[in-house]
Amino acid sequence: MATGEPGGSGSSSSQSPMEEMIDKLMEELEEIRKEAGEEETCKKNPNLSSNVPLSSLKTFKLMLEGELEALQEMPLEQLPPDPEMLQELAVEEVQRTAHCNARTLEFYKKKLEELKEKKRKYETKVKRATMVSQTLDRLQSQYLSDEEKAVALERKHNRTSTLFRFLRGQMHFILETLYPKEMSTPESIKHMEELLDCFVSQMLNAPNDPYVELNETMEEEHITLLLRANLITHHPTDITRVKFIDPRV
Repeated sequence: MATGEPGGSGSSSSQSPMEEMIDKLMEELEEIRKEAGEEETCKKNPNLSSNVPLSSLKTFKLMLEGELEALQEMPLEQLPPDPEMLQELAVEEVQRTAHCNARTLEFYKKKLEELKEKKRKYETKVKRATMVSQTLDRLQSQYLSDEEKAVALERKHNRTSTLFRFLRGQMHFILETLYPKEMSTPESIKHMEELLDCFVSQMLNAPNDPYVELNETMEEEHITLLLRANLITHHPTDITRVKFIDPRV
C-alpha cells in the first residue's frame, strides 16, 4: 500500500519483503496518528533498501515502539452524545437483557419440571414403602398373635394331658376296685385304655363333634361299664354314637 509520498516506489512488486513490512508498519502508524487527531510525523524513508544495516533497523524499531507507547498514553477523543445512538444502545441493552431473562426463565421452568417429576417419583416410592411397612406390621402382629395362640394352646394341652393322665389313673383304680371282674385281665385293661384314649382324643381334637361311632371291635360290657360310671354318654338322637363327658365343663 503506497503512502503517496515522493520518492516512494511506484509498485509493491518492486519492493523487497523487508521494505514492504516497514511500509506497512509506517502506514498503520500514520493511520493511528490520523485517527487520534495528530499530524503525520512518521515518513517513509525514500532511500530505504534491502541493504539497510541491522543497527539502523534496530534504531527504527525502537522509534516505532516509542511512538506506539506515546499513542497508548494519549487520551481517546470523546464523541458528543447522540440521543438516537444512546436510544439504540438502550434498546439493544433492553433486548439483550430480555433475551437473557427469557433464557433464564426457560432454564428454571425446565428445572421446575424436573423437580416435579422427581417429587412424583419419590411420592410413589414413599407410598409403596408405606404399604410394605403396613403389610409387614400386620404380618408381624398376626405372627405374634398366632405364636401367642400356639403357646396358649400348647400350655392348655399340657395341662389337659396332665389332668387326664391323673384322671385315667384314678379311673383305673376305681374300676378295678368296683368292677374287679370286668378289669380282671390285662387284655381287659388294655381294651379299656384304648376305648378311653379313643373317646378322650376325639373330645380334644374335635370339640365341635366329640362323638365316636360305636363298632364291633368295642366290647359291649366295657361300653356299658363306662356308661354306668357316667364317663361317657350317648348322642341325643343317635344311640350308636357316644362321647366322653368333659370333666372340665
